Amino acid sequence: MTEKYEKKFYGSDILFIFDEKDNTNRPVKGVHRNVMRRWPVYPATLREAFVKEFTKEKLENPAKRSIENSWQKVIKQLRDMLVVCPNCKEESFVQDEHDTKCMNCNKQMNIAGGLKFADSTIWLTAGTIVYLGFNNEPTARVVTVPGDKYPIQIQNITTGQWMVETPSGKLKPIDPQGFLPVKAGLKVSFNSTTKAEII
Repeated sequence: MTEKYEKKFYGSDILFIFDEKDNTNRPVKGVHRNVMRRWPVYPATLREAFVKEFTKEKLENPAKRSIENSWQKVIKQLRDMLVVCPNCKEESFVQDEHDTKCMNCNKQMNIAGGLKFADSTIWLTAGTIVYLGFNNEPTARVVTVPGDKYPIQIQNITTGQWMVETPSGKLKPIDPQGFLPVKAGLKVSFNSTTKAEII
């Protein structure tokens, strides 16, 4: 890779490797192993964002590119899809409850349930960390509580109190470091604006 070719491939003649209209820069089998192995396992949300944002038109005209906020939304969606595989303990993506094969060990993952928000669902497995909002502060940790009626539980790892409503309407606070069972029908208020239901 000479300086001349670097300028050509990364500057004057830049072409996204999965451009929808131009396939002249597709990955080469046996050379681009990582991209060929990983591209299909990334969630459609990420793949679609890259295809949309790295068209020739947008690469050549920065004014047409999406703003940072759009990328933050995509990254948040990806983070919400990350769970810890109960089999190999590596992180994998779960896009919905029917798509639960681990991208690392290729085994089906046992999903304990999900936190259903107004605009998304976070699937739960032991070891998964739940983040709410755009900051990098974790909100909850999914843990195993052996011997409990509900062995998979959500631990409050914030400094604030959560409020849980049962299907019968009873309210129960979950203090910092406290636990909430992954039980369908429970509604949890993480704060005054963020609420979810366990499904």
